Amino acid sequence: MFAFRFLILFVVISVTAIAQPKTINADTLMFKKKVKQEGNIVKALEWKEKTEKHFLVLCESLKDSNDERTAKLYAYHFIEKGTELEQQWKVYDFEKDCPLDILASFSKESVQLTDLNKNGIPEIWIVYKTYCKGDVSPSTMKLIMYEGKQKYAMRGTSKVRITEKEFAGGEYKFDKAFESSTSPIKKFAQQLWKKFVVE
Repeated sequence: MFAFRFLILFVVISVTAIAQPKTINADTLMFKKKVKQEGNIVKALEWKEKTEKHFLVLCESLKDSNDERTAKLYAYHFIEKGTELEQQWKVYDFEKDCPLDILASFSKESVQLTDLNKNGIPEIWIVYKTYCKGDVSPSTMKLIMYEGKQKYAMRGTSKVRITEKEFAGGEYKFDKAFESSTSPIKKFAQQLWKKFVVE
């Protein structure tokens, strides 16, 4: 009887737990699956949900011509379907035609999976910054979270030191999806924002 109860408990945990992702060589993966991504791969993760393999691939690009620079970033979520990769969603952002310092880059350590509402569907978190500037000023900062194909976004600015005691920026705004989400998800988003907001 004890063994039977343990088996039931193990099955429930197995269904609700979110497998932690592992870093992979995405160049090899994309080549084998004949998937064309845009930009250079800077980070890639793999994890398993039930019997399906999932992949998150982050790419960045920088084009410099005639003193005008364009920086772009892309995030792709794929599910392995036989010999193919099926795209679930894509994040795309950029700074275009910039004559100054330019950036479009992920905070790579921000990428993680959670299941804060315990529904068995992982929340996938990404933070990134973009700017075109020639002074000490805040960058555009965004926190994107996906649960399945539902997108959540926090948008605001990074926080930079102006003087020894003065900072600028750091504000943010939740989109409607975040506003209507659960308290644990919003709290986690705020903590993640705080962790990466200072430049």
